[in-house]
Amino acid sequence: MKLKHSMPILLAILLIAVNGSLGYLLYQKVTGSALASGTPEAAAEPSSSPAADEATAPPSQAEAAAETKTEASAAPVQAAAAKPKPTATPTPAPQETTVKLYDGTYRYIGAVTNGAANGQGTAFYKNGQKRFEGEFRNGQPYAGRSYFENGSLRAEAKTSGGSLQITGYNEDGSLYSKTTVPANSKVGTSTIYYPNGSVLYKGQVDGVTELPNGQGTEYHMNGTKRYIGSFKDGKYDGSGTFLTDDQRDSYEGQFTAGEMSGNGRLYADGVLYYEGGNKNGVYDGKGTFYMNGTIAYTGDFVNGNMEGQGKMYDNGKLAYEGEFRNNMPTGNGINHLGGSTISISITTRPPGRTGGTFNMPDGIRIPSYGEVQESLAKQKR
Repeated sequence: MKLKHSMPILLAILLIAVNGSLGYLLYQKVTGSALASGTPEAAAEPSSSPAADEATAPPSQAEAAAETKTEASAAPVQAAAAKPKPTATPTPAPQETTVKLYDGTYRYIGAVTNGAANGQGTAFYKNGQKRFEGEFRNGQPYAGRSYFENGSLRAEAKTSGGSLQITGYNEDGSLYSKTTVPANSKVGTSTIYYPNGSVLYKGQVDGVTELPNGQGTEYHMNGTKRYIGSFKDGKYDGSGTFLTDDQRDSYEGQFTAGEMSGNGRLYADGVLYYEGGNKNGVYDGKGTFYMNGTIAYTGDFVNGNMEGQGKMYDNGKLAYEGEFRNNMPTGNGINHLGGSTISISITTRPPGRTGGTFNMPDGIRIPSYGEVQESLAKQKR
């Protein structure tokens, strides 16, 4: 009995002492147990060294540990893979509406917010050609390209440093303008060119229409100044000075919608010849004419004509005061030249005297002293 109980101990000692798998096999038969990691067939193969025996069982444990670790590390990856990807916001489908620009109303297809063009879109002419293509803001074109009705490029607008840089073209492709509109501003600055490349205008412009708006200077094609002053919607409006291309004649005063309206002064060869009221481009109201710097007539004007009460002077001396009709004294007044009957014809200045195409009236020319004397002589005959 004692020998039976001591036998496993002896066999264990023998297992340690004996080299190779024979001891392991003997221990397995006596105890009736087997290591879970091995099979009798696998254990029957002899090992060449103790290192080989030690490597037989431990690698299985290491592999099991590594497998467990791999499974554990794979779990987060699988979880991450199972996590749903964020869904991209779908691009709204283009909508069709209309946009009202400064030169008309156009069909529009593109992004729309609250019924107005906002975002990328295209406005079209009635013939199907593009009017503007690019970014719209609050129903108005912003950055992009605009076109003439024949399809040629009209302007290109790009953002730069917070400002909008606009380059305009004529239908033949020649440069028309270069404009800068600061961010959140309704007023820009521009240089506009004649088709030959010389400067037509420099100054403030409307940020949308690019028409002169505010203070600016217009030039004749020969490079001389044509107008200096205030503009509104591309026309002279407010205070300004107009000069002919030869700089001989000029007007200084008030303008409304491109015409002389209000008080002003006209000069011929630098010498003052009229000052007074104007309306719709012609003399109207109270006014005074000068001849060679000397007063010649002062009184009423209606629609460009001497009409009403006035005074006419001969070489600075009062010649007649009283009523005038259609630039002629009616006789209902006082003749300060004596008993002679006065018949004076008032003529207009020669057409084209002011040059250019500006709607500046030629005005009324006061007859010279010699013309007055000749008229008086005819009346005596």
